[in-house]
Formats: sequence, C-alpha cells, structure tokens
Amino acid sequence: MINEKTIEKVIDELSFVQLKSEIKEENSVKHFVIETQTKDGLSPLEWKVAISPYYPFKVDDKEPINFFNTSLITYPHIMRSGFVCLHTPKVEDAETQFLIDLSRLKEWIDKYYVRKEKDDHYEELVVERKLIDDIYYNFFYTDTSNEFPHGDYGTVDLVMLVPGCHDGKRMDTFLANTFNSKAHNAQNGCQWEQGLQRQIKFEGIYCFLDKAPSVYDKFIIELYTDMSSLFSWSQMEFLKMWSQKKHDAKRVPLFCGYKIPNGETRWQVAMLKANDFPIKSEKTRCGGRPIINNVFTKTLIDWATTYNCSYNYFFGRGSLPSKVAEKKILIIGIGAIGSMVATTLVRCGAKYLDYYDVDLKEPGNICRSDYDFLSGVSDKTYELSSILHSISPFVQCEIPSKALDSGIKQSIDNEGIKKTVQEVLNRYDIIFDCSTDDGLMYALDKLNLKAKVINLSISNHANEIVCAIGSNIAKTIKLLFSQLIKSDTTDMFYPTGCWSPTFKASYNDIATKLQFAMKHIIGMLSAAEYESSFYISETQDGMTINRL
Repeated sequence: MINEKTIEKVIDELSFVQLKSEIKEENSVKHFVIETQTKDGLSPLEWKVAISPYYPFKVDDKEPINFFNTSLITYPHIMRSGFVCLHTPKVEDAETQFLIDLSRLKEWIDKYYVRKEKDDHYEELVVERKLIDDIYYNFFYTDTSNEFPHGDYGTVDLVMLVPGCHDGKRMDTFLANTFNSKAHNAQNGCQWEQGLQRQIKFEGIYCFLDKAPSVYDKFIIELYTDMSSLFSWSQMEFLKMWSQKKHDAKRVPLFCGYKIPNGETRWQVAMLKANDFPIKSEKTRCGGRPIINNVFTKTLIDWATTYNCSYNYFFGRGSLPSKVAEKKILIIGIGAIGSMVATTLVRCGAKYLDYYDVDLKEPGNICRSDYDFLSGVSDKTYELSSILHSISPFVQCEIPSKALDSGIKQSIDNEGIKKTVQEVLNRYDIIFDCSTDDGLMYALDKLNLKAKVINLSISNHANEIVCAIGSNIAKTIKLLFSQLIKSDTTDMFYPTGCWSPTFKASYNDIATKLQFAMKHIIGMLSAAEYESSFYISETQDGMTINRL
C-alpha cells in the first residue's frame, strides 16, 4: 500500500498535477482528487483517484489505481463508469509506480484530450459479462461465405459446445453455423470445418443492422428502446412474429450484426426471454391511414458474450506462415512423433492435414504422445481426428485407405500400382514420414514424388532427433545412424505381448527436441531457411542443429 506522504511527495515533484483534496481512506481504499494541466487556453482536468490496498500490484487482473472523470466519457479508453484505461508498466516500488501512473495519465491527456487523436485499430464494444438465468452465455462466430444484404434477418443454426464453469456457475458456449435469411430465402454458411456444420442442435434469430448497437461507438446499448432506430420495420415484424412462436428453451438468442470501419462483420447477442419478447404493438397513422407498428419496450438487455473466431483472429497470436498453412499435408505414422507433429501443425493453423496409421492407441502409448486416457482403446486415426478438431475448427482432415502401406511397398515392383500410389501421394504438398518403417522409407524414395517428403526419426532416450528431407532419404538416415549417431540398442522398453522393443523416452524428452526441429522445418518450408537434412543433439550448453 502507498502511504499519504508518498502520494503528496510524488504529486509535489510533478509540475502538471496538483492535489485538490484531502486523502481519505474507506474500506482500505485511498480516495482523493487531483487536477492535471492540459495546455494554454484549456482548463485543467479534475480526476477522482482511487488506490487499492494492494497497490502497486494487480489482483485478479484488476488495476490497483483508477482515475475517474465522467465528463470525458466520449473520449477513447474512458470506460462507462468514467475511469481511464491506461495499462501502465508495472514495478514493485509503490512510489515509482505512482510516478509512472501519473505520467501515463498525462500522456493520455496530451494524445486524446489535447490533440484529439484516434486509434488506428478498432476497439470492440465493451460488454460486461453477466449471469443470465444463473448461466453465463457465450457465442462463437466466424467469417461467412457471403456478405449480409442490407436489412437482412432470419434464423441462426447453432451448435452447443462442451459446457464450462466460471466462478462456480455454469457457462454455456454456442457456435454459429449457418444464417438462414428469411428476407432473401438464402443460406449463408460460416467458414468452419464441414464436420461442425453437420451438428446443428439449436436455433437463434438474427437481424443485420446499419449501425452497431453502441453508445459513443464503444459501449453496448443497455435498453431495448434505445435500439428502436436500428431495426427496420420488416425486422421488427419478424421479431414480433417470432415472439408468437412456442419455444422450448427459456431464452432465444438474437444476433445483432453490423459492419465495423474496416468492413468486417461483428455480432452481439441479446438473450430474449422466450415467452416474453420486449416488443409491443402500437397503433399509429401513416399517410392518414391507421397502421400497427411494433416497437421495443423499455427493458434492460441481457447481452451474452461473443467471440470473433475468424481464422485471422483465432490464430492471430501466432501461426504458421500462410504459405505453409495452406499446404496439403500427410503424416504417415502417428505415434509419439507423428501425433505431436499433427497437433503442432493444427495448433499453428494448418488447414489441410491427413494422417495414416493402422495401429490402435493403447494405454501404453499415452505417456509420450498426444492421445487421451479417457477415450479408451481406439484406432489412432479415429482418436487423432477428434483431438485435432477439438483444437481447430478450421482444419480439414481425411484418413487414407488402410491399403496405403501395402500399396507404397508394392509399387517398387508393380508399375501400375506405382502410378496409382503416385497419383494419391502427389495430391499432397508435404509428406511427413514418422513411421520408423525402413521399408516404407525405402519405397517412398523410389516413388520420386512431387510432394516434399520429410522423414523424422529418433534415437533411444531421445538423445537425437533426425530430419531427412528431399531425395535419398533412406541413404541419409542409414548414414546418420551408422556413423554419426550412437543409439543405445541395449536399454530398450519391452511391452507386454509379442512386440518388438521400442525406444525409451518421456514426452518431455521427445517434445523438446521435436519442437526445436519443427521450428527449423517450418523455416525451410517457408523459405526462411535453406533446405537441408539435419539432426538435433543436446549438450550441457543446450540444443544444437547439425546440418548435413
């Protein structure tokens, strides 16, 4: 906590700020008023200040100090309650932190109040998360196949995702799948992976508006009556008609769509009471004739939380280079290495990923691969499909025929089979061979594929991981394991049953080197690095890439 003397000392040291009241404490929070200078000809600004007892530290991601001025609510970064959102750098010393906070406040004044600057990036509408019938509601949406016509309205097909929990309360999340226009008798599909579009379970309604349902272009409207001017006569007629239907659910989601300055679409969702829509019919006159007009009642809006999950936002924090994300990729062998390669690529934004394996996922596989225990025993391909779609709603996956392995190996001696296999495999841009199958590795070399083939192998105890890329992969692998890599073949793990022994290595052992290798593989695939085979080794000084 910062004490009164420190507050007074810091303020006295700054020429642009003055203390204008006593420092009072209520419920351990310090309150006082300051006045900040602006520029010649402009009056000073008065701010109410509140400093929490845990200052200078954040608690539960809440700022420990707030500056309030409700008269500035139209300016950028002033919240509905009047405090300015500054996001200052944090230090451990309270005195230094207070100096930083006041200096950042002055920067805000100069930039937004004095110079009237606007941010280049769009600020999303502020919507407070709240309980609605003891449930937190969330809605995901993404880009659609087509633009929405002016004044459009209709129904929304929704998929319910796995329920969650927040502060001990239920949290339901729905995904918008298809917008069915009643105004234009057309469908507008969301650009999720097609598997999601086959799981329609719920229905909402939508109206596309000319303007955002906002106050000062930053706060969501709170009363339905304040939205009356945003809805057309036809849209209100549609809502009135929908209010007369019988609904099984307690709430009906109303999607309110609008364009933002860069042309993107945004959605806010109002949760209408199913049997008590906030709409009434009024008699009025138009052109001297009586008509019935549908209007909103003065009712508080229960806004749900919405998330823009379009591809560029979903992977906005970091993704594969676009030239790699758009490639068609096949992974052969989805055990420890192959499953990690698959989840890594999908988590980084890969859009087209197929995978092949004939093995079952069994309990012993789980400790060092990206599979789950609760899913029991299953084909690796079946389970990986579920896992990858649970990571990304944008990945398209297919499982090649189980005859692929035999076809590749028979292609060595059969020209007809060779052509068929080449046609299948040349549909891909990149093939990862993670099978550790020497015969498959040899046969792939002989196919002379257009696709770029990348072989990933690992030594016992994961001391090294090998990446062979390009042609003559079998020769490269044999050279490395016979001359450069000394793999201990005596200390192997012998599973139960009549199986071949397998290498020993934990998930961490494999993942650390594999992710390092994948970083360089992605670099080569995107032309950021020159292409070469390599192996990753480790010393006390860290991991090293050894290029051939």
